[in-house]
Order: sequence, then C-alpha cells, then structure tokens
Amino acid sequence: MTYEGSMTQPGCLETVTWILLNKPLSVRKDQLMMLRKLHEAVDSGNPSLLMENNFRPPMPVNRRTVRTNIQPQKTTSTCNMQKLAFYEVNDRYRVR
Repeated sequence: MTYEGSMTQPGCLETVTWILLNKPLSVRKDQLMMLRKLHEAVDSGNPSLLMENNFRPPMPVNRRTVRTNIQPQKTTSTCNMQKLAFYEVNDRYRVR
C-alpha cells in the first residue's frame, strides 16, 4: 500500500510517499547492525547524530487516498460477507 504523507521531523512537510509492505522483510544481523550505525547528514560545522527515533505517533488518514494492489481475500464458509473494495485515482493522475 502507498499513501501521501509527511516527514517525521518538525515541520512535518507533506512531501513523502509512504510504502507499506504486505510481507515482512528479512535482514541479517550484520545488516541490522549497519542500519543502527547510520548517521544523519549534517553540515560540516555540526557533529553528525545517529539516525534514531525517526517516527511519530500515527496520525488520522484525513482525506488521503490509500492505494493498494493487494487483492482482497475470498469469502470463506465461516464468513459469507463480501468485502467491498474500490479504487480511486489520485487527482494528480486523473485524465481531464
């Protein structure tokens, strides 16, 4: 799934397309250790900081369009309610 959202740092500018994977990614321990050692890019006059705590609490979806290409699961004998699914094109991609 993808949706348009904002940065995690203050001014929280809405300039990001967030991507949510539907399956977990596997990483080796050495890869995880390398990620934990990443530093933020800063100008030469300031010391670099570890890239950590790069999150904030979930925010309301508001009027954002959430897009997916994941097919809804089929109904089963235990649940015969059909899932309502529809797709909408973001205004940016709409043909006029």
